Amino acid sequence: MSPSVSQVLFPWAIRCPSTSTSCPDRFQGYLVRHHATNLATSKLETLETWVMPKKAFKIANPPNSFTRLQYAEIGTEWDAKERMFRNFGGLMGPTEEPVGMQRWGKGANVTVTVVWVDPTNVIAATYDILIDASAEYTHYRPPLNLPLRPGVWTVRVLHHWAPVAETRFLITPLAYSKHQPIRQEDTLRFHNGPAKNSYMEQSFHGLNPVLNIPVHLGQVEAAKRNAGLTGAELERWVDSLIREMWSAVDMCSTGPSACPVMQACTKTMWSSLSPDPKSQLGPPRADGRISLLLNKGTRDCDLTPSECGKHRAHIKHWYPDQKGISSRLGLTVTRSRNTRTLLQAAAQIYLKKLESSPQSALAVCARFWRDRSAALPNSGWSVEWRSGVYARVSGLRPLKAGCTRDPPKRRCRYERVRCSCRLPGT
Repeated sequence: MSPSVSQVLFPWAIRCPSTSTSCPDRFQGYLVRHHATNLATSKLETLETWVMPKKAFKIANPPNSFTRLQYAEIGTEWDAKERMFRNFGGLMGPTEEPVGMQRWGKGANVTVTVVWVDPTNVIAATYDILIDASAEYTHYRPPLNLPLRPGVWTVRVLHHWAPVAETRFLITPLAYSKHQPIRQEDTLRFHNGPAKNSYMEQSFHGLNPVLNIPVHLGQVEAAKRNAGLTGAELERWVDSLIREMWSAVDMCSTGPSACPVMQACTKTMWSSLSPDPKSQLGPPRADGRISLLLNKGTRDCDLTPSECGKHRAHIKHWYPDQKGISSRLGLTVTRSRNTRTLLQAAAQIYLKKLESSPQSALAVCARFWRDRSAALPNSGWSVEWRSGVYARVSGLRPLKAGCTRDPPKRRCRYERVRCSCRLPGT
């Protein structure tokens, strides 16, 4: 394939599903769809690549005795309520105003020093943060003079001037301005750093020898040369910086490919084109209900969990209540050794309840858990029932928030209900 990308169609921010136990709920990368020329056939092919940021945070080596700092990150669009950066992946240019975030463990009150260093080892900012004993997160945006010098920046956290940890972030050069390839006068304006190479009114040059951050003349001269790059040379510079901070996890083809080792996007588990049977609904039945039974993979099943593979079966129903409002129910049955009979019995009882009960979805869900102990004696099932934000039931305890009435209260009737049963240890 040609190493050059002709057009980036769209990025995708992907996160692990909230129901996954093997994958934390954190940013996993971007899906980028692009065109590339197959050099063997000279034909244009559309590819999709999963790119992921490399690990930027690292603890000092040897480790410091100060252990409260758990993580640090630099980004923009900090959401203090959700405690996350809305700019996933930290995509930043020379005109951005980055924010430094730190996550802390419990401990005594302490003061730490944060030092920002630009790609030429110029200390752009330094400040102290008082960390309370109960503090979990801190964030601060230093008032840096713009534009920021493109390249890889370093932020160090010090305790009593001893290194604790550091993180890196990328300021990406601008290859385009106003939807056109950037001109040289604009590159010199955006890529040369702030006026007089001073990010703040106060100068921190005296801290370079104290922090053992030498300023090399070669780095400064290279930065000046890169500031005037345009065209293909500028794109190569951008590519080299991206490779330093990002990695390509996998790649696939959206259509037929002449490359024999190129996998099809429809056969991957990560692509935007990979099958998602959970969002595929069948036609409604005569009674108005829509039901779907799926296994852990991509094959649709009828109504027998034992036919849905060896690991997990999902049953989802959209059940109209007395007011015509559709409530959603879900039964997740996880199977380990010798549980095929329990799977079948649980699903059959569940479906029978749905078919015969004229009550709302919430009442059906409650009755199922209330009756299942008699239907499945000594089965070892543990039960968790949740409905919106107002009620939770564990095991066979009575429903909270007045949901034991038959029919239930209005606020219960309109809630989306998820019923799940799992085998212990799975």
